[in-house]
Amino acid sequence: MPGATFNPSPQTFGATKGLTLEELTNSIHADLGSAYSQDPDSFVYLRSMTFARALKYLWSLNARLGNQWSAALMTDFLERWEDIFGLSHQGTMAERRGRVAAKFLAFGAVPTQTLIESLMDELLGEVFVSVEHIAPEDGNGSVPGGATIPGGAVLSDDNFRSQTGYIGILVQQPASMSDHDFYETVAQINPILDSMLPAWVDFAWVRDVTDGYGNHFFQLDHQPNLDNSRF
Repeated sequence: MPGATFNPSPQTFGATKGLTLEELTNSIHADLGSAYSQDPDSFVYLRSMTFARALKYLWSLNARLGNQWSAALMTDFLERWEDIFGLSHQGTMAERRGRVAAKFLAFGAVPTQTLIESLMDELLGEVFVSVEHIAPEDGNGSVPGGATIPGGAVLSDDNFRSQTGYIGILVQQPASMSDHDFYETVAQINPILDSMLPAWVDFAWVRDVTDGYGNHFFQLDHQPNLDNSRF
């Protein structure tokens, strides 16, 4: 009769001591009392191992099931979570998990700059550079005819525009990334930020900061800038 082994026969992976299966087997066998043989080659010991293997399998199965609610580990449920969140199934496993992780991070979260940075990092990967934020007291704006808000900003005479509460997502296009993949990646920004930021906060993704904050405005009656730098 073959002796008891704690490796998943016929495969072997080195050590056979101190494994979870061994601990379970010894615990179950000890509960039988001293009247039973303690010989690892005995039928009663193999019986204890049989129960231990069943428990070990169920424990592992439950752990794998739990992984399906972890964005970093999910496999079988990944496509289901993508469907729930309305996400694409395209991309590597890491990219797909990153998009799901960004959605999980947004649940009931206060949209602080730190959270937004974490979301963008998960969502965009190497495309994300940084979050540019213009605080209300540092922003400026304009309205036709100009205006002075008591206790607030002085608006110049120009088209409707404002930097108040503006958030810019600075991105880059890696040399190895095609235009199609780049625009598909940054297209994920608007849906997730639009659903979590307050209505008074404006945001956009930008590819350069050569002008500092000068051109970062929400503009109501300005032709869209389609020079592949600012939107």
